[in-house]
Amino acid sequence: MIAKHKKTFEEVREFLDKKCCLENEFYEPPTPEDVKFARALGGVTQSDVAKLLKISRVAVQKWEVPKGKNAHRRIPFASWRLLLIKLNIVKANPLLKQG
Repeated sequence: MIAKHKKTFEEVREFLDKKCCLENEFYEPPTPEDVKFARALGGVTQSDVAKLLKISRVAVQKWEVPKGKNAHRRIPFASWRLLLIKLNIVKANPLLKQG
């Protein structure tokens, strides 16, 4: 893990208000910058994210490639949501049974 980057309250609030942090019909996929911001907020490296989600580091790298570049891949909703939950950026839906 890397040191958490200090973010202002306004930066964090603005990030949480983005459509990529919603779990309803208004959700929009995160940008590569959103993925990087979440990593910085959680103080984790691409390798840490790969371990948390049990995927390859290359997959994480591709999520952070700028849109329009050949190597860019969009992060799947489930992976994005799980990352936000594991980094304690959002809470899991308490109505879901855990088991």
